[in-house]
Amino acid sequence: MSNKGSRKGGKGSLAASGKVGKGKNSRGKAGGRTRGPKGSRDKPRKLDKTSLDDDLDAYMLKDKKAGTTKLNEDLDDYFKQGKEKKEQEVKEKEDEATEAK
Repeated sequence: MSNKGSRKGGKGSLAASGKVGKGKNSRGKAGGRTRGPKGSRDKPRKLDKTSLDDDLDAYMLKDKKAGTTKLNEDLDDYFKQGKEKKEQEVKEKEDEATEAK
């Protein structure tokens, strides 16, 4: 066996002798795994109502039956809210008219 080191990592290995490193007289760790520049990491996206709604719709529309059910429910809710809002406005106008007398 030579004094320069073996591949298996025993007493005579380069890593054990401290001869593996980045510089001529380097002692310490052999170079670590690099993962690219810090700026290249994906930043988490900001979660807001519209992005969450879009993600939910995309997920729900994968299955055609579930997607149509969800869309029908959303349309029913939308028209129900519009009808309730209109009824409330009519009531307010009636109340204003009775108070004016």
